[in-house]
Amino acid sequence: MAALLEPSTPETGFRSELGATVRLALPLILGGFAQMAINTVDVLILGRYDVAALAASALALNLLWAMAIFGIGVVTAASPLIAAERGRRPHSVREVRRTVRQAWWASAFLCVPIWLVAWHAKAVFLLLGQEPALASAAAGFLRIAMWGTLPFLLYVVLRLYVTALERPVWGLVVTAGGVAFNALSCWTLVFGHFGFPELGLTGAAIANFLANLFLFLGMATVVSSVRRFRRYRLFGRVWRSDWPRLRELLRYEAFGGSLEARRAGTTWLGRLGLDVDVARLTVCPGAQSALLACLSLLAKPGDVAVCEEITYPGVRSAAKQLGIRLVGLAMDAEGITTEALERACAAHHPKLLYCNPTL
Repeated sequence: MAALLEPSTPETGFRSELGATVRLALPLILGGFAQMAINTVDVLILGRYDVAALAASALALNLLWAMAIFGIGVVTAASPLIAAERGRRPHSVREVRRTVRQAWWASAFLCVPIWLVAWHAKAVFLLLGQEPALASAAAGFLRIAMWGTLPFLLYVVLRLYVTALERPVWGLVVTAGGVAFNALSCWTLVFGHFGFPELGLTGAAIANFLANLFLFLGMATVVSSVRRFRRYRLFGRVWRSDWPRLRELLRYEAFGGSLEARRAGTTWLGRLGLDVDVARLTVCPGAQSALLACLSLLAKPGDVAVCEEITYPGVRSAAKQLGIRLVGLAMDAEGITTEALERACAAHHPKLLYCNPTL
């Protein structure tokens, strides 16, 4: 019994964290592939139908996605807010509901400028030097497909919500269903099957809108029917404004991360056996950003940094961006050889050594 009460070692803590990360990340990765598959299906179907229609849809979707990605970036802020609230109070309902609803409000506000640009897309395409016929066809596609932006962003919010509640598999299930629905509807409307007229490019635009609507309605059905999600009652009084939460959702994060985010980081590192002062922890928006910050702190333009002969490509781009000269060192089965490091230190006086981390 005493053995059961012993705290986990850093090794077991790491394995536990790694397993939880894989279980959480794998459905997200597969869901990302499924999301890309929706546009891939459109390309395949229109490619078989007409090359000109394919070119018009590609041009239109590139513009629409460029704007939609900005919207995705904004509403993604809902995910850390939900996670932070559940970290403070695992059974919190009201605060999670507030965040989801205001992320929907943000989606609606973001769609207004997107729709305005998409509605006048022909002028944009002509300004970019596209042929008038192609610009006109792409603009016609956009005037239909653009209405799918709102349901798509609402779907993204719900997918973030179920992920924050540690059930990302539901997002994968709905997205996979969206791929199948989009393939069937696009094939039907483009070529004219099951009694529908042959609509060509217009049919592809309608199918794109319907696929995004399907994604939202699918996620809405999940969060309204699955017991774990139903208790939050997301759709009750969704029209009510909550300006303080909306401002919190739209504001920029403080430099280095908020105190709550850094405290969460120290808690996670503590499970791995590392005792870190919260004041010495910086939250970065990705590994490349952290790497860039470290290099800029430890070296200045013209300095030399050393690394393995075969190294992470990101460190090469970061060093080039900062004007740091990167020198590769000879390796053996264990990594950089001590002889190569000694010679490099004598010849170049490097400011830092970068080694590829391993598990």
